[in-house]
Amino acid sequence: MARPKGDGKGRQGGGRQKGTPNKRTKEVRDLITNFVESKWDEFLSNYDSIEDPEKKCAIMLQLLPYISPKMASVEYKGEAPVKTFKDELDELSEEKTRK
Repeated sequence: MARPKGDGKGRQGGGRQKGTPNKRTKEVRDLITNFVESKWDEFLSNYDSIEDPEKKCAIMLQLLPYISPKMASVEYKGEAPVKTFKDELDELSEEKTRK
């Protein structure tokens, strides 16, 4: 007997499991990594030979996202009261004096 549609189980056993890496993607990543590693010394010597500080800065800024994640912007809507470190210390000292 066939399963009824919409039973929540989905297709049984078909396809790649969630989180399983794609073999082709891994191969391409490995190729790119090997290429970059083999050219790294050449890149550094070329970078050192650049005299224009603006160009050096531009290169550095372009590389930065690969070593440091971008920070998400945070928006304060003013709904929750914000306690400063000083407020926390004041509360702790008040609690201590009450005891």
